[in-house]
Amino acid sequence: MGFFKKINRGFALTLVILSVVIVYVCVLGLHHHVLNKKSADFVASFFEADEDWRSIPEEFRQDSNAYIKSIEEDVRKYFDNENVYKYYINNAILSQYEENNFLEEDECEYKTFETYGSKYDGELFVINVYAELGAEGHELYLTLRESDAELKIVSFAQPYGDEFSIE
Repeated sequence: MGFFKKINRGFALTLVILSVVIVYVCVLGLHHHVLNKKSADFVASFFEADEDWRSIPEEFRQDSNAYIKSIEEDVRKYFDNENVYKYYINNAILSQYEENNFLEEDECEYKTFETYGSKYDGELFVINVYAELGAEGHELYLTLRESDAELKIVSFAQPYGDEFSIE
């Protein structure tokens, strides 16, 4: 018992704090590893669905509202906030109506799709994605958040470009 009386309380407190920090970093690292695997599947399913959504069927090419309504439930489940959802609809769907230039199925298939590198801050998970659609390749940073044990897209951005979300 005399040994415990001689220990400096500051030293003991430092050891406790250091132990808590080490445990926290280990838990965060483990969760990051789990999210890496989970996010790769999530992102792949999003891009597979995106291939289908971008090729607008003939019967909807005169009515954008009807087409958006037909895919809305499926599309919304991928997005965490309304602004990112609207950006996606404007960029992927409505732009085709505005230009009166509709993509065919084979033009909507991703030739290359890779995920690489990620960061996790305990709340948001950022994953780097390279996707080649048609002749164009794009590098994207997808920011994901776990919501009700599911991943959702919070924002996506191209390096050196605009961020496509406002929370």
